[in-house]
Amino acid sequence: MIDSAGDPCEIGKPGRLRVKGPASLSSYYLDDVATSETFLQDSILTVDVASISGAGDVFVLGRVTDFAVMPSGRGLSISDLNHKLLTLPFVRDGYIAQIKSPDGDSLIGLSVIVALPVGVSPQPQFREQILAALRDVLDGFVLADDAVQFVDRVPRNAHGKLLHPAAQFSLQANFKC
Repeated sequence: MIDSAGDPCEIGKPGRLRVKGPASLSSYYLDDVATSETFLQDSILTVDVASISGAGDVFVLGRVTDFAVMPSGRGLSISDLNHKLLTLPFVRDGYIAQIKSPDGDSLIGLSVIVALPVGVSPQPQFREQILAALRDVLDGFVLADDAVQFVDRVPRNAHGKLLHPAAQFSLQANFKC
């Protein structure tokens, strides 16, 4: 495990999982940017967050894109927030995206993207119900009134996976610092 500076993490401290082996890949096909971010000199930097015990056991805790550190210092699982969002009866689809500071080190906001069932229009009480449902998980982190955005559909591929570049474009276009 390595920290954000690329140094090895202490025993029990979470960091990004770095792996190497004789069958490891060495690059992404025709993607120099992703290759330079992922493939280090002799290893692969995964998007997994993990820790290692004193006995050498590795515990995968989640993914880099799934965790945010709240201003209180407490970790926040974006997956938990997404699950809570999708349990609301009027939400057909949705996701919660992190808005990080320009240096990428701190969380400055969350954007809640919601697709309602076909034929249902956004209602003021929907926004309040969404904010209320998420508030107990947010540990005092306040969502801005305009953090909830209603869209016709959430950008996904044919397999249902979120199309992050399209989602991020939507997010950045609507977010104001």
